[in-house]
Amino acid sequence: MKKNTDGVVTNNQDLVLSIQVADCIPIFLVDPVEKVFGIIHAGWRGVVGGIIQQGIYSTIQIGSDPKNLNVLLGPSIRQCCFEVGQDVARQFDSSYITRGINGRSMVDLQSIVIYQLEKLGVKNKKIVDLKECTCCQEKRYHSFRRDGKDAGRMIAILGWQ
Repeated sequence: MKKNTDGVVTNNQDLVLSIQVADCIPIFLVDPVEKVFGIIHAGWRGVVGGIIQQGIYSTIQIGSDPKNLNVLLGPSIRQCCFEVGQDVARQFDSSYITRGINGRSMVDLQSIVIYQLEKLGVKNKKIVDLKECTCCQEKRYHSFRRDGKDAGRMIAILGWQ
């Protein structure tokens, strides 16, 4: 298994998967039919770079059908706080961006991820977004955007029982 990766998918029910996040989206994938599961660390660079597609293709390679996947998007920075410059904003479809202050843009990364999942065959009714902003909720979550290099990390864990 690779170290320092942004996702892992398996059908080995003896494993427990984990990733660290501080604003990026922890994405949990579970196929109860084929007993395939995975976890993805989805930051904006990963979303642009195809981490969602890679994750879904990995589940398919070990026997899953995307229509059977249950997906959970955990706490992460949301559009209300995800302010970026034009260099980042131009990498996304403008329908997922609202205008911020001083020429900055606010990106709705979760909606982009949901769109990508649906395009890959995951049913919308099987996608749950917790809609929790890590940056807004200082007492509840760690946030790199809010706290900088001193930010703590949260650990997302997924296993099979």
